[in-house]
Amino acid sequence: MPQTVGEPPADLGALYWGEQYNLHALADEYDVSDMTVRQWMETKNIERRVGGNRPLYWPFEGDADAAKRLLTRREDLLIRFISDGGSDAYKLYAHNGTLYTTRKQNPPREVTSDAYLSSLFETYESRLSYRDTVTTPSIHDRRRE
Repeated sequence: MPQTVGEPPADLGALYWGEQYNLHALADEYDVSDMTVRQWMETKNIERRVGGNRPLYWPFEGDADAAKRLLTRREDLLIRFISDGGSDAYKLYAHNGTLYTTRKQNPPREVTSDAYLSSLFETYESRLSYRDTVTTPSIHDRRRE
């Protein structure tokens, strides 16, 4: 029996964020329209993913030292430095314990200077995100071939 707009399912957020269901899949799951799912999400204050498959970014309040500690422990993360009003960005990430930056189509550059790293934090807005290894091929793996 289809649910009404007034009764959002208890597992809506878990399916959306945990199982990565999209709005259409949720509508199919609950036998309702996409618009009903949107209304339920608003009712339950469930934040929507940005642009479908685009990565999510969270503000990063740390400094250069905190970034080093975090990224060398969690190589699945990156810090994105927003420049030029959001149209361009530097990305900082770790590979095998070494920090690298990259920008647009430029090859990764090893971060060897604490001053350079600090200047990124002082100059740009920093955001934390998961590294997308599917759409960002690793140049580091190609160097070993």
